Amino acid sequence: MRLKYKCKCQNSFSILLERRRAIRKEVNFKGFLIEKKQKIPITIVDISKHGVKIKILKSFPLKKGDRLQVEFNLDDSNSAMISKTVRINKITSPITIGCEFTDYDHFGELGKYFLFHF
Repeated sequence: MRLKYKCKCQNSFSILLERRRAIRKEVNFKGFLIEKKQKIPITIVDISKHGVKIKILKSFPLKKGDRLQVEFNLDDSNSAMISKTVRINKITSPITIGCEFTDYDHFGELGKYFLFHF
């Protein structure tokens, strides 16, 4: 939610109130959802410490609550490969899905990414 605030000195500025637990970063990571040894091509459009928003590039039947493996490369200097288990929280369109990481302990390359690239 964006608000405007006017100070006692008559200067005004805008304030952004964020309701999320963690900051989201818009990204464009290519990767795959893996279900039963089948790889579904995806693009990760945003990421936070708690989850990812995914666009599926190929039609595939998914439902809220499904647990899947997601694999993608970061845009850091190593192009590190990340593999995490996610749970589908929200399906906003046939191709856009909100997923939550099942484990919030981000060690290794993903932890470094959250520490230095946010």
